[in-house]
Amino acid sequence: TATITVTARNNLGEVAQAFNATAATSTSTTTTSTTTTTTTVRSGSTGFLVYQGDPPRATVNVGQTTTLDISDYFSDAAITFEVRNIPSGVEVTVSGSVATIRGVTRGTHTITLIARATNSTSNRDATITVN
Repeated sequence: TATITVTARNNLGEVAQAFNATAATSTSTTTTSTTTTTTTVRSGSTGFLVYQGDPPRATVNVGQTTTLDISDYFSDAAITFEVRNIPSGVEVTVSGSVATIRGVTRGTHTITLIARATNSTSNRDATITVN
């Protein structure tokens, strides 16, 4: 197992993505697996957005609500948040960085989380399961 860090730099600053890579060998097969462990915005970066954490997911029952803190899924550079591409199977309102999601129709639905920083915008799909 090795920890690998990939760093990107531009005029806005620096960002790094670290992950663990594990390679296992047996007499008949070779297996490689990769697990993302961290996303870090380095000092000096302004307005540079990166994904953070696992892909966003939420589960809610029909007629019930749940919340999703959008800021958990983007780097600290994000300053405003919204949700777009809301299908009819869910209702979503956003206050600050918190999306309140109400289940309307059973199924798996995809919404788009949007984070904005001083100099950039980033979109990330979130999967909402309505039971």
